[in-house]
Amino acid sequence: MRKISKGLGVSIEEIMGEEPSPMPAPVKNDVKRANATLPAFAHLDKDVPVRGTAAGSHLRGAFQLTSDPVDYVRRPASLMSARNVYSLYVEGSSMEPQYWPGDLIYVHPDKPPRPGDAVIVQYRNSDDEDIEATIGLYIRLTAERLVIQKHNPPGERNIVRDAIVSIHKVLTNNEIYGV
Repeated sequence: MRKISKGLGVSIEEIMGEEPSPMPAPVKNDVKRANATLPAFAHLDKDVPVRGTAAGSHLRGAFQLTSDPVDYVRRPASLMSARNVYSLYVEGSSMEPQYWPGDLIYVHPDKPPRPGDAVIVQYRNSDDEDIEATIGLYIRLTAERLVIQKHNPPGERNIVRDAIVSIHKVLTNNEIYGV
């Protein structure tokens, strides 16, 4: 019963149809709890901010990336001690089939991207100085430009380095789920 309880993330009492014992207090986000027992996913706090959308587009980025959260989502157990993590919704289809419109992605601004990693690039559009965000695969960064790759249709996009505000790594499923 313990194995079934643990696998389902419910108490033995709930499996037996009895009144469950009270849930432990939510685990705080600090580094000390590496060996702490984590609550079931449904009991995790929704404390990862959703900062808007990132465009899966070849031409323009999204205008909805904000410093103020538009929503909050649950923090996966493997990210319990990660600071500054945020999430975005993908819009557009240029990153299909890796990311579909509406997919929720987790972004870690403090992890340096490597070639081949998915990244969120915030940059100033030269036409109007608005800050836009786009998603792509990090190819290379030169003194003049950042090159990212799109899947659909296949192609590369160059972003002038002086226009870049930030480059943040999109976490892989392995990083999110602690594999």
